[in-house]
Amino acid sequence: MESNWIDRIFEKGWSPRISAGIVIPGLFILSVAVYYWWIAGREWARRFNKLGGPICLPFLGCGWIILNPNRIHEQIGKYGKIYKKNARFWLGHLPYFITTDVEIIEKILTNPANFEKAEAYSNSHFLVGQGLVAASVPKWKKDRKVMLPCMKSTMFPTYLENFNKNSAILVEILGKIFTHDAQPSCDIRQHFARCMIDVVFETLLDTDAKVQKCPESRFYEAFTECFHIVESKMFLPWTKFPPLWYLLGYRDAEKKNMDILRRTISEKMIRQKMEDWRQNNNNETDENQRLQMAHYLYQTGDYDSTDLFHQFLTVLAGGYDTTSTVLSHTIYLLALNPDIQRKLIDELDSVFEDAHRPATPADLEQLKYLDLVLKESMRFITPTPMLGRTLGEDLDLGMGRVVPKGCNILVSAMHVQHDPDLWPDPEIFRPERFLTQSGNEKGTKFFTPKFAMMSVKVLLSRVLRNFTASTKKPLNTCVFQYGVVLHVLGGLPVTLHPRR
Repeated sequence: MESNWIDRIFEKGWSPRISAGIVIPGLFILSVAVYYWWIAGREWARRFNKLGGPICLPFLGCGWIILNPNRIHEQIGKYGKIYKKNARFWLGHLPYFITTDVEIIEKILTNPANFEKAEAYSNSHFLVGQGLVAASVPKWKKDRKVMLPCMKSTMFPTYLENFNKNSAILVEILGKIFTHDAQPSCDIRQHFARCMIDVVFETLLDTDAKVQKCPESRFYEAFTECFHIVESKMFLPWTKFPPLWYLLGYRDAEKKNMDILRRTISEKMIRQKMEDWRQNNNNETDENQRLQMAHYLYQTGDYDSTDLFHQFLTVLAGGYDTTSTVLSHTIYLLALNPDIQRKLIDELDSVFEDAHRPATPADLEQLKYLDLVLKESMRFITPTPMLGRTLGEDLDLGMGRVVPKGCNILVSAMHVQHDPDLWPDPEIFRPERFLTQSGNEKGTKFFTPKFAMMSVKVLLSRVLRNFTASTKKPLNTCVFQYGVVLHVLGGLPVTLHPRR
């Protein structure tokens, strides 16, 4: 007869006295540890709650504020005014300190101790893994060091060829939707997003994804759905409970869509590319030869096929979501401001003198007013509404208020960009405000990197050389939805009018 687990303990030579002599002190030590952990937790929470913030409910904390994603922007603005730009929130058991104070933001973002991303970024791990967006600090530093040479100016002519090609396809597709006879009103963000997916595929993998030309592309739909899943994890409290995550079908949707992405960017495909690169490394490479980002990562970093898959999706996420958001916001704001649109089109016509000529680096350098328009667009409707960090050390706010180490920090970039203390007449769309700024002023640190800006300039200049834009959606009807990027409820419908 098989002995039970108690019998097997005694078979090892333990006696009740010996086991009691070990277990009882062990339980005592464990009890003391739990007690001090509880006391420390109470002290930590007491310090945190001194900062002031909205009412906390059992289990939800202040989570009731984000139950309606359409009101998050409004609620942050409301509590920012009540608590003078700084407020504490409990989202379930997780502490968050939300700030719009640029002095505090500068302290947080420039301190290397605070480079660790906030807990909210972990919601994207299933999609981007340990890519740059959600990586731990050591991996982020390594990847950033490897990626920076891909962004050097000598690489831009190669990327520019890709941008020009795909912007021409974009204009061709828009020309079939918006004609002299048919001028619908619709949100064109998805067309920018599809274009950017093609751009990133070609830039990183030298592969033509043909997402623009294939409206039924399963990759586009799957990638879009993955972003919706990330946003559900971020803003729907019940998705934090694994049983509900499974029961409500999120886990199945996550698996189904990731399978589609992996079939498109298969391990076999990446391994074949890696083998091609390995062979190419044995040959002398002309300085002007095309060098894909993923090829560069393979040459200079210790990456396997899984790492390259997630790094690819990380770059794709920036191009697909952030860049397409900037483009759709800018077209909408220009549609609302026809005088500014006319001035920009005049600049484009004087530089290009042709609706279809590919852009050159020299052309982009001359587009000074376009630079101003894009900066003002990103200020006016900030594409990424929140930035998140984890405090690596206590943050002293003065007057006995301390944000404790380990707290999640959220910077509300959208509210910073509309702070009247920083921006005169912040609710007016006025690109000329950046004529008198060097770019080093407080509140200007939330704009887009050079690679993304170049793609935006090429795509936007090509569209506006062929169309003008109008809209019937007033700005005061826009309801902002917080997500990975800032969405507008119902989208931003515009009508494009062919110029020729």
